[in-house]
Amino acid sequence: MKKIDLGEFNCFTRDFQIALPKSKISEIFKKVSISCQELEIPEFKSAVEMMGKEYSKEKLTEHRARLTELELFVKEMKIPRAYDNKYFSKDYEKKVLKVLDAQSIEYRKYIQNNLK
Repeated sequence: MKKIDLGEFNCFTRDFQIALPKSKISEIFKKVSISCQELEIPEFKSAVEMMGKEYSKEKLTEHRARLTELELFVKEMKIPRAYDNKYFSKDYEKKVLKVLDAQSIEYRKYIQNNLK
């Protein structure tokens, strides 16, 4: 039965492009391995499972930060106030649509440029 040491485990994560810091990979390896030396197949399976969970946690944190950023951006979008006695006028409606259109373009550009 083949055993996997930390170096081979790091090569595995690099080969499969698992985007976790080396410190986190080493930490997972040490948690899973019984003797902190080498992993056998059952330990390797649980290590892969733990890496998936850690990767998911990091992505979730990243997406939450992006969502917070987007929410702040949306809050900054402002609609012009209505003029007295012309609340539902065609002029007001045109101004609102113009502002919203411009802001939606800004919003799309912001997402495309900063949140790839």
